[in-house]
Amino acid sequence: MTAETPGAAAPYAAIIIPIHARPETLGASVRSALDQTVQDIHVVLVGDGVTPACRRVARELEQVDPRVQFLDYPKAPFNGAANRDRAIREIAAERIFYNDDDDLLLPHHVEVLGPLLDEVDVVDTPVVSVRPDGLVDLGLHDSADPDTRASVASGDYKPVFDTHLAHRRSTYLRLDGPWAAAPDRRSVLHFLQSFAAADDVTWMTTQRITALSFHGARRATMPAWERRIELERWERRVRSGLSERELRQTGEYPFHLLRLVNALRRSEVSASQVRSRLDGIVEKIGDEAGRQAARDQLEPAIDLCFGHDEWDDRHDDAIVSLLAASLAPGFQVAGVLARYVRGQHVERIRRRLLADADSPAPTDTLALFWCSARAGSVDASEWSTRLDEVVETCHPSDRYGVMLEAGRIMLAPVGDPALARHWCDRALDAAPQTSGARGVWRLSLEIARSVGDRNREDQAAESLRRLDAGEPPGGPGAR
Repeated sequence: MTAETPGAAAPYAAIIIPIHARPETLGASVRSALDQTVQDIHVVLVGDGVTPACRRVARELEQVDPRVQFLDYPKAPFNGAANRDRAIREIAAERIFYNDDDDLLLPHHVEVLGPLLDEVDVVDTPVVSVRPDGLVDLGLHDSADPDTRASVASGDYKPVFDTHLAHRRSTYLRLDGPWAAAPDRRSVLHFLQSFAAADDVTWMTTQRITALSFHGARRATMPAWERRIELERWERRVRSGLSERELRQTGEYPFHLLRLVNALRRSEVSASQVRSRLDGIVEKIGDEAGRQAARDQLEPAIDLCFGHDEWDDRHDDAIVSLLAASLAPGFQVAGVLARYVRGQHVERIRRRLLADADSPAPTDTLALFWCSARAGSVDASEWSTRLDEVVETCHPSDRYGVMLEAGRIMLAPVGDPALARHWCDRALDAAPQTSGARGVWRLSLEIARSVGDRNREDQAAESLRRLDAGEPPGGPGAR
């Protein structure tokens, strides 16, 4: 089923799934692509120097359904973006969709986005980021908004991931193949920038939920078998009729919403203009319950970005949601609190966290530590013992993030470089050998500079250089 097949009609759409080394989750990803209400599709598994186990699974999937094709390409630079370009040039479908090998498409994904490609060159849907704890962070944006699009074109803002986007093949080829020109590991950002920067490319966002993202970076320390179980559990929910309405009513907006509002603010869009634009986006959500759920979370997000003295429970809810939300293996507890919680609000957040003390999340405990340090009433050694208990009892995939954030807080605001180094070294021992380790090596660099440790500073700088080049940092021995 290729563009060269004589006499074969082009399928309605092609769904490209890049693959390299995740055989455990590939089956669920492919099944979600094949389960589309639009059946006239071509599912293309684009190999990027695949592992033997991944090749075996890909071949099996190819045999099960004739709509699946495995392109066994050799490894391309960085994350194999050039192979996606090669696949697009070989296939025949005009409507190009994507799915990651660890994401799920909802059954109506192609049905919703496909017809819109008769009107525009590119179409996307809001991001739906599934956390390991089962909560869902929802996006809310409009790629047709001029300021939003300018932020994407400049690389300042990344509203979506390729799983949530579709485009015309002819448009892609007219732009000389954005995947092929990706300069480094940030290939998806470059891909989006190429579309956003082209004046003759039309782009729209539909406020439908059509896909679920299970971000690999967030799960960098999660065992492969656990990732398979997680994805198959959600696959069963999708097949049992998981609805957009349910996701809208239970999802949380602050994480992705603040990314958008901050991007608009950097574009010098006023608070009232941001509010007006977001209100317009919310009105395009299909059901009133979903619209109300979004409205309830809009105002506190805008307030956090632009500054607001009057807080209520909604602002507390937004902060607590932000603490646990992440697209990376670490958390951003200290960064979130330092940016958005000031003055008298520190004590307010501390009281809110204490009220949830019966079943605190690991990030809640870290936030309490930060609040106590800001109040000047902290025994660092005692808190270090308390955090030891959190590491022992939290989900294994969260341990690296907890240790990394403990090190950050020990450095600032606590100001104890010795304990900061202790937690940083523990995080280094647990860090993934991928770009997900960038945070802990940055912390190691900060600690070294704070105490004048030139040898550690050089080692951390070298590890960061290697990560930027797409190489492993060298592991704990690099310390």
